[in-house]
Amino acid sequence: MGHPIEQLFSNSQQRQLVILRYLLKHPNRPLNLQDIKSCADRSTPSLITYLTEFKHKFSELFNPQLTTNIVIFKNPSNLSMDRFYYLFKKESLNLLLLEYIFHHEDCSRKTICDQFFISRSTFYRAVHSINLFFEEYFPTLSLESSPCQIKGSEKIIRQFYYTYFSFGHAIFKWPLKNLRHQLPTVYSGICLKLFPFSVYTTTIPIFN
Repeated sequence: MGHPIEQLFSNSQQRQLVILRYLLKHPNRPLNLQDIKSCADRSTPSLITYLTEFKHKFSELFNPQLTTNIVIFKNPSNLSMDRFYYLFKKESLNLLLLEYIFHHEDCSRKTICDQFFISRSTFYRAVHSINLFFEEYFPTLSLESSPCQIKGSEKIIRQFYYTYFSFGHAIFKWPLKNLRHQLPTVYSGICLKLFPFSVYTTTIPIFN
């Protein structure tokens, strides 16, 4: 069973994660292609395409060896699904859009389209996809498009973004590398958004 945030990925990304999860659970031994097909519910050509893509896309992480019917996945001991979540997040329009809105409240549709070089129709498809996710997992929330903002209980919005930022990151790893040099101001601001406290008395941690 995957993480709820996975539902915000594209269908192709979700299928790839199913395969990667299976490989991680069965490392360092020959795997029958038919078993992976059954788990991922993919045809043989489709599965081979994904496995070949993994060899190129994640070459620095692992190198699955593929023969006619056998896959051997050599898994480094420190490799987990969180690493793939992190990489996939950087390619997901839905997740990038949600993070942008977190940092730029009440931004316009045009601003987002310009920021991500997307068309108006692509933007609205992303909003629709995100709202389908909210209906299932955070039913009191909705993403509005004019201006772009999440509507709903402030407490639930914080819960959602806590789930978002903890997804694909080690607990002690700072998730926003481009904002590293603005600590502790930025970190304090994020805490104020995510957690329902009015006063902070703890020391601001500096993440590696």
